[in-house]
Amino acid sequence: MTAKPAPRLDSAGLEVLSERDCWELLATGGVGRIGIIRRGVPEILPISYRVVDHDILFRTGLGSRLSAALLGSSVAFEVDRLGGEGEASWSVQMLATTQVREVDPVADAALLEGLLDWAPRPGPYLVRLRPRRVTG
Repeated sequence: MTAKPAPRLDSAGLEVLSERDCWELLATGGVGRIGIIRRGVPEILPISYRVVDHDILFRTGLGSRLSAALLGSSVAFEVDRLGGEGEASWSVQMLATTQVREVDPVADAALLEGLLDWAPRPGPYLVRLRPRRVTG
């Protein structure tokens, strides 16, 4: 029987997650945070997201998230969970570029399934984060 290799640790003694582990954690969906630069000032905003084909998808209306996405800018994205007693805590970070388009309710029905929205009316735009780097 082969022993499982010891986990790789960072300088703080935290386990470094593989990219595969990061995607498994991201795939649980839920709420993450997107970091953008708007008018030279960093902003961090909560988003409800889901993973599709190793991309992060979320809906938005007009506003700062969409403004950053329309520019095809680079953004930061983070999801983390603080485990309770005996449970693991984790954090996954991503650097990504953005793509945005209008939602087609019929054609996008499968993509939108289970995707919650913060606003009472879902935003008319679908933003796709295309990862450049994923770490955890």
